[in-house]
Amino acid sequence: VIKDAGFAIFPSAIGESGMFCTFCADNALNNDDIASLQLDHIALSIMPAGFSPAVTRIATEPVTITAKDGATVTTNASDHYGVSLRLNR
Repeated sequence: VIKDAGFAIFPSAIGESGMFCTFCADNALNNDDIASLQLDHIALSIMPAGFSPAVTRIATEPVTITAKDGATVTTNASDHYGVSLRLNR
């Protein structure tokens, strides 16, 4: 539907080098038995001439949270990884 309206979608259905999951089984906040899916995208209404897109997955690094009692847990910041788009000349 969005593509039909003339938007460029990043990443495309298949990432630049295989599956580009953003909701992934390897994320500590998800169950191991989920299917890794590409749910998150960036939509541009205008793709500037002379630019090439560089798409990366972000926020994949674990974070350590410390409770008031000093206990720590290492997890992911969100159940989805992020998507970043850079336009290069």
